[in-house]
Amino acid sequence: MSHAYVDPAPPGRERTLRLDASLESATFESLMRDRVDGQDRAADAVSQWVEAAAVVGPGGEDAPPFGIALVGDTGTGKTHILSAAARALSARLPPGFASNGYRVILAGEAQFHAYARACWSRGEPFPDRLRRAISGANRSWLFLDDLGVSSSDPRWCEEMADLLVLRHASPFRTLTVVTTNIALPALEVSYGARTASRLREDLLRCQIVGADQRRPRRAASN
Repeated sequence: MSHAYVDPAPPGRERTLRLDASLESATFESLMRDRVDGQDRAADAVSQWVEAAAVVGPGGEDAPPFGIALVGDTGTGKTHILSAAARALSARLPPGFASNGYRVILAGEAQFHAYARACWSRGEPFPDRLRRAISGANRSWLFLDDLGVSSSDPRWCEEMADLLVLRHASPFRTLTVVTTNIALPALEVSYGARTASRLREDLLRCQIVGADQRRPRRAASN
């Protein structure tokens, strides 16, 4: 695999949006399963989705009918599954897809938000090239971590709502996989009923329930 995590390079420089470096080699096989309720089922559902997405035709035909929303608390393996899916799809896409404008984008909403804020602070709009990629206008599969994490910024919520609605309308059927620990009613408050409706239509919900597996376990008392 050459480059699983790609953004469309803001003008003047190459820039790749990445998640935690420790997840760059994440696979479905390396997921510590059976420790969180629903994690195994979620991983299998996403893995099957990747297999279906990898045979999409040049015009988007034969794509899966839905994206996936991995919903659960922090530390339940959502980001690991998301990263594994992005890597697996990137590795399985047929030769020539990249030259036709298809991209696999793996990033966190907080990263997009920070980049947008940096642009706005300079009096610049959110870069159109990046906006087109996230919106699916140039055939991007979007693997988005922590949907809703930046929902306290009204300007960003308006931007994100527009991007998600544009993805819904994209003719290319290069769908979306997201993780979130925020319930859909709360997302509706931040991003609006129109966006929440599109999320309900577009994303198959996979619930993962359990304690934060990244917290150090307390030593058993004597």
